[in-house]
Amino acid sequence: PFIPVGVVGLMNLLRSSGWQVAGLNLPIELIIEPTFNFHSWLAQQTLPKLVMIDLHWYEHSFSALEVAKAVKSVWATVPIVIGGLTASNFAEEILTSFPVIDFIVRGDAEKPLQLLARYCCGDTSVQLADIPNLLYRANGKPVQNLRSYFASPDDLDQLDFVTLDWLDHWQSYAALQYSGAGVIVLREPKLKGHWLTVGRGCVFNCAYCGGGKKSHAELAGRNGYVIRSPE
Repeated sequence: PFIPVGVVGLMNLLRSSGWQVAGLNLPIELIIEPTFNFHSWLAQQTLPKLVMIDLHWYEHSFSALEVAKAVKSVWATVPIVIGGLTASNFAEEILTSFPVIDFIVRGDAEKPLQLLARYCCGDTSVQLADIPNLLYRANGKPVQNLRSYFASPDDLDQLDFVTLDWLDHWQSYAALQYSGAGVIVLREPKLKGHWLTVGRGCVFNCAYCGGGKKSHAELAGRNGYVIRSPE
């Protein structure tokens, strides 16, 4: 149920640029209400211009793609974009094997996601071929644009990694972050916490971690790390 911390910054970045954003943490909803029906929830929402699904950790691959299938079963014409380390690693394979996925951002997503949102909202000045780090289909085959965008410390400093009011039951999610996944999440918890982004990348290559220096170099083109200023 834990959201990759970078997602929070991306959602708030889109909001700061004028887009309306609504978020759902499906595991949280199922903890609160085990009979929660995702298809029914989708059908009750306003039709969006773009759906974003995170695929950061490898063990979430099946579920993320099943969520994409569910979205397409209700919103057949709405494009879906995924991102994260795992999506970056298997981007061509995913686009080849899973037609429900329309776009993948490989590596850092701040600039690419803003441009993709403009494209999906009808901005004719933006073309898919001009969006860095983006993979999409052309004539049924995956096409990868140049991976030319890398988030800088200034980019990270400008992001809001804290505000969560765009997320359904954000207070319950804050309680989960405070207490851990093993507790029952209440609708109006008193104790809340928040995982905070302080940087991106790594200088180590621990065997048990998929987010080490080598992974970031291969998947995001980053050698080392970028950190946010203490201020």
